[in-house]
Amino acid sequence: MAVKENAINWDSEKPYATVYFEIQSWINKITRMAEANEEFKIIATNTDGSILARIPKKCVKIHLPRQMSEEARKAAGERMRKMQTKN
Repeated sequence: MAVKENAINWDSEKPYATVYFEIQSWINKITRMAEANEEFKIIATNTDGSILARIPKKCVKIHLPRQMSEEARKAAGERMRKMQTKN
């Protein structure tokens, strides 16, 4: 399996970030956003299918996964099971 590369670059003085994606799910997501919002712009589509795009910097988010205690996880599972049985 080939390695797929993704990159995010931004200049702190500019309101946008430049992103590069080789992963199809991200290409699809950015393409849909560019079709719906003029702040997103596809700069280049490469012959291998990868894209280079400009997106608002405020859309770049990096965060840790949500941490749940075992008790909270079990309670959430129980709520989900109850919701599924009602439908």
